[in-house]
Amino acid sequence: MDRLEKYKKKYTATEVGKSYDAVRDLSIEKEKIAFPEQVEIEIKVKQLVDGCPVLYISQYIIFGKEINKLKKKHDGVALFNELRILDEKWHRRGLNGSLLSEIKDFYVPNYLAATLCRFDVGRFDVNTFG
Repeated sequence: MDRLEKYKKKYTATEVGKSYDAVRDLSIEKEKIAFPEQVEIEIKVKQLVDGCPVLYISQYIIFGKEINKLKKKHDGVALFNELRILDEKWHRRGLNGSLLSEIKDFYVPNYLAATLCRFDVGRFDVNTFG
């Protein structure tokens, strides 16, 4: 049997339907968790950028959602670096730097300063440093 025949058998409407049915309930459960969080981000960003041109509001919302995604994926210096890249990306696209900072400060308040200035003495032998 050649590859095309295997493909035709594998991707019939009933087979695709079965795999969709298998993951549909899981997808719905995940969306129940994700949607309220996304709505919360949208509302808060709209409040923070109140007064800016309507054309840009959706871009600020996307920026806020990207910050939220990065917070789930990174922390510490890695998060700091990713946020700098994200900030630069959206600033180069023409968004207001102070509004970007306001949004970033809301979602990552004082976290970065505390992380970057932390010195964990517990990992070192204090006598080594005198």
